[in-house]
Amino acid sequence: MKRTVVAVTVVCLLLPLAAEARFTLGDQGVRSLNLFGMMNAGVDYDLEAGDYDPAVSFNYGAIRLFLGGNLTPQLTYLFHHTFNKGQYGLLDCWLQWQPRQAFLVRAGQFKAPFGRFYNSSGMKLLFKGRDPIVCHCPKYQVGIAPGVCLFDGKVELNAGAFNGDGANTFNTDPNLMYSGNLVVAPLGPVPMDESGHPGFVDPVFAIVPGFYTNPVQVTVVDTLGQVIGYEDVTTTSYGGAAAFRYDYLAFDAGYYMKTVEDSRTDGTVNSTGLSVQAGYAVGGKFEPIVRFTLLDPDTDGADNEVTTIEAGFNYYLKSYSSRLGLNYVNESVSGTGTTAKSAVQLYYQFLF
Repeated sequence: MKRTVVAVTVVCLLLPLAAEARFTLGDQGVRSLNLFGMMNAGVDYDLEAGDYDPAVSFNYGAIRLFLGGNLTPQLTYLFHHTFNKGQYGLLDCWLQWQPRQAFLVRAGQFKAPFGRFYNSSGMKLLFKGRDPIVCHCPKYQVGIAPGVCLFDGKVELNAGAFNGDGANTFNTDPNLMYSGNLVVAPLGPVPMDESGHPGFVDPVFAIVPGFYTNPVQVTVVDTLGQVIGYEDVTTTSYGGAAAFRYDYLAFDAGYYMKTVEDSRTDGTVNSTGLSVQAGYAVGGKFEPIVRFTLLDPDTDGADNEVTTIEAGFNYYLKSYSSRLGLNYVNESVSGTGTTAKSAVQLYYQFLF
């Protein structure tokens, strides 16, 4: 019976071999509106499911809809909407002014500059989901960020000031979050795409150190709910990522360290994250992929490291516009002797 389910699922996923169909209204580069999006659908097989747990789950990923373009040749905008499990969310919502090729300023809600693992496009990942190491990233924030690009894109410097409270929120305390990164690509710019299936004639690589610090003021109340004071909780993360592309090979690695200083307990919690992923798209079509991630949420002696091993393949029917993916995910926690997750994910992704 399960073999039948697998066979039917594969056939259904291969039916809508859609090609990317980006719609543009107006004059591209002057005043325009681009409309495009993404969705994926598939099935997960839980290898650790008990007798009374669901072993097979059909699902669809977050449906993404983008509206963006130019208001003037120097002023661009983007709205990024997501529909996930029936819930609507607004992610990107920004204006960007670029008076010169080497300088720009972005304001609104967007991914704070930090590294490659979260700042890469969700439509152009190597696996179905992002790397677990993104727990060290500041993600979407509301604020402003200038950027400088030098030497034909071989050096970039990005920085920003943000509310520090996440997406779709106003600032809730007197503090701001600051983040930034430096991109060094001496052989030429490295695209943010995680796959190398488009092909690279010459080798390119990038080193991307980044950091962010976010002091938050926490309200302290007594047992009656009365405000009795304020305490500070400061989160700081820093580290770096590296990317290498050549031929159809894509290799990415990253290492980050995070500290959380809490004046309420007069203590500091440290955590680290290490990740390595790679894929080689044979002929730009069939791409075996592998990823290893190690998260240590407390480096002060506790044996609670989370190890995630992922492997599988992608088959590109028409680049990212139409691809079939198979991922195996195994997540384990040291010191417990148990497997937190073991599953096979089969999915089809298309851009529209």
